[in-house]
This record gives sequence, C-alpha cells and structure tokens, in this order.
Amino acid sequence: MARTISYGGRPRGTLAPAGPTAETAAPDEWRDKVVKLIPAEVVAFYVATSAIIATIGRPDETKWWLFGMFVIGLICTPLYLRRATRNDNPGPRPKQYVITTVAFVVWALATSAPLVAIGLPVSPVLSAVILPVFTLVSGVL
Repeated sequence: MARTISYGGRPRGTLAPAGPTAETAAPDEWRDKVVKLIPAEVVAFYVATSAIIATIGRPDETKWWLFGMFVIGLICTPLYLRRATRNDNPGPRPKQYVITTVAFVVWALATSAPLVAIGLPVSPVLSAVILPVFTLVSGVL
C-alpha cells in the first residue's frame, strides 16, 4: 500500500486524456487515510527509545534524553514520509506532511510525556483524550 493519500482525480502535472473516457483515481476511504497519516515507524522508534531511557533512573538526564528523542522524531517524521513515498506519483501533498508530523506529536504525548519531562504544563487528561479524537478527525482532513 502506498503511503501517499489519494484525493481522487488524475495525478498532478498530467494532462487529461482526450475524449469522455478519462479515468480518474478513486479517493482513499477514511480508514485508509488514517492508516497513512500515522507515522508508525517513527512512533515505534520513539516508544522504544523512551522505554529504554526510562530505565536510566536519573531524572535530570532522563528528561533531556526523552525530549531529545522527541525532537529527533519530530524532525524525522516528514523526512521519513518523503523517503517512503519517493516512488509514488504524485507524491504527498504538503497537507499530508503537516498532518503526519502533528500525528507524531499526538502519539508521543499519548505514549509518554516529553513536554512534561522538561517542565511544560501538559495535562495528562488532554494527552489521553487527544489521541482518539485526533485519530477520528484526521481521516476527514
């Protein structure tokens, strides 16, 4: 399955064929969009490294390592999407890069507390509620 979301129509940058038999690509359904918007590989990296970091035991080091892995995941999410879709024609729209990066932030907040670790006030209730809400809404965007 390609990682690029299909919004229907013909690929960008292509000319419409002559005549009434022009075929268009079918748009992805809601569940397909949701799956394509979750940066599963980057989230897996973050969850694995944050679990390892949690075993360090020294809070002053743990919080900065956790935040550092969060920043690395934040930077790598659009880069990974670009790499994973390099053979898709057309490639992802800019909107998909933004939503996928926001999805990483949402998943990181739901699975651990990288921002709380460095002292930013993030509600644990908000972190728990935002994941299912974002997942529900992201397929519509």
